[in-house]
Amino acid sequence: MASVFFRGPRSSPRFYARFLDADRVWRSRRVRQETKREALAVARALEAQAERQRVGLERPSITSPTCGALMETWAASLSNRSAADDRCRLRLHVLPRFSKLRIADVSLPVLMQWLDELRAAGQLGSGSQRHLLNLVSRFFG
Repeated sequence: MASVFFRGPRSSPRFYARFLDADRVWRSRRVRQETKREALAVARALEAQAERQRVGLERPSITSPTCGALMETWAASLSNRSAADDRCRLRLHVLPRFSKLRIADVSLPVLMQWLDELRAAGQLGSGSQRHLLNLVSRFFG
């Protein structure tokens, strides 16, 4: 499945490897090889490494911290007038939902689903929901 393509002039091409990564997303990465055959070997090695990571035989090379750890660090640094209120809302409503997710896992559909669940539960008013969205937005900003 791995492939190679080049950019630049034919006299000095820059080869790029295209492979399926551990998250099943197509990635392109520049490989600094002289020939297309060498670049293809590197592309196949990258794809094999991603396959080993996908099936659990090898650990991912980069592990990012969870949102929970980052949010707690961020909450401790708040110094605005409503910092105590922000920390309380974060602890009660935001952390239970996002604490185990990684930053890359939080996307617009995840946020919209969370807001829909808050609205459906009916425990918080629209102003409080807006405050929570603002809190999450400030964290990611």
